[in-house]
Amino acid sequence: MTSSKNWAPEWRTTHTPEKVGSKDAFCAEFQHVESKHTHIYIRTADLKDFCKSRQKLDEFFVEQVLRAVLGCYVIEKGMPPKFIEAREVQQLRILKGLFRGKLPE
Repeated sequence: MTSSKNWAPEWRTTHTPEKVGSKDAFCAEFQHVESKHTHIYIRTADLKDFCKSRQKLDEFFVEQVLRAVLGCYVIEKGMPPKFIEAREVQQLRILKGLFRGKLPE
């Protein structure tokens, strides 16, 4: 599901995901076609809930998760502020199920 879905296509990655040690989180920066920038943060524990068993947290996977969070945030709340956290997305539980290949009950 993660590679076949084009999450947040109007946003380009301006800073690839990296571990933020002080927050035990990952962060990436995205830029909208209208030059709006936003940073998306996700706690490592939440990120691991997106993984199938034995799946590694490589850069591509983390970026796809953060793009999905960004896409859902825009649908739910509109243009994001400069910084958002994944937990602000109401559909986070459903996204986790999509990435694991099953919908939550």
